[in-house]
Amino acid sequence: MKTIWTSEDEKKFLDLLLERKASAGDGGNFKETCFQEVSDILTALVTRGGPKTVKACQNKWSQLRKTFRVINAIKSVSGWTWNDETGANITPELESSWTAYIKIHKDAKPFKNHGWCHLDVMSQLMPSSIRGAHIFRPSDSSVGLVPFTNNDTMDNTSVSSLVSVSESWDSPPTDPSSKISSLEVDSDNESVDITQVVIMTPRHSRKRTSVAPPSTAPLAKRSKLTSASALDGLATSLSHFGDAIVKALAPVPSDAAITASCRTKAVLRAQALEKDLATPELLALINLLEKDSNAVDVYLALDDDQFCKAWVRMKVDSFCL
Repeated sequence: MKTIWTSEDEKKFLDLLLERKASAGDGGNFKETCFQEVSDILTALVTRGGPKTVKACQNKWSQLRKTFRVINAIKSVSGWTWNDETGANITPELESSWTAYIKIHKDAKPFKNHGWCHLDVMSQLMPSSIRGAHIFRPSDSSVGLVPFTNNDTMDNTSVSSLVSVSESWDSPPTDPSSKISSLEVDSDNESVDITQVVIMTPRHSRKRTSVAPPSTAPLAKRSKLTSASALDGLATSLSHFGDAIVKALAPVPSDAAITASCRTKAVLRAQALEKDLATPELLALINLLEKDSNAVDVYLALDDDQFCKAWVRMKVDSFCL
């Protein structure tokens, strides 16, 4: 049975985490024991849907953190003014810059003119320095990056410092008073951050250019690493490493060795097949093959007997002139 989260459920969930904020440390990383305590309390209050298991609570926390990062990215956009009631507060004059922004950050769509009821509590729970938020400059449609601080840490809900929230919203809520709250989360599915870096080309040259982040590909869904899988991966890596060493140490035949081998084959072929040549003519052909590597290649490549004999006659006659 799916876990159902109402706005009130989320508020109670965040209040319980706020009471245990000290256990999360500066990075905002709550331990499983903390989620277990919260799960026990919330499950006892469930009126519909499945129980709010530890996994469901961890998934919900990950989702709320993503939404918080989306809003912080909106607040950092030059020329926009965030309002807790009206969100990004996009007026008709700002419509063009908003359209360009949501083409990159589709998950920001619900906050065009709507706030988020959990922003205040999340601001207390999240670290003061937000990692990897995108900066959008409407004037030149470019995207930059907020640099890391030394206090930033990697947690179990994020796999990259350059994060574009992977969840998408189909449409803003129909009831403005309700603001934004997610309704359902499947507790059986793990939540995972997907890294996606977007680089936009400025429409015209400017003295100040955006910082270009290193290109990355979307990361696959992470799975738990067991001892057996770790050993298998290590064995595979060692095998590949061994193959690379063997290839690196294997002797590579030189061009001279290859040419000498081909020349030998050509001379043996001439002695075996060119029976209609007189001895001086055969010697002339062999002399030609000794001196001209291109002639060796052509001679070995000729498969048609008649054509080969015509080529040999031409070369012998020209060589004897």
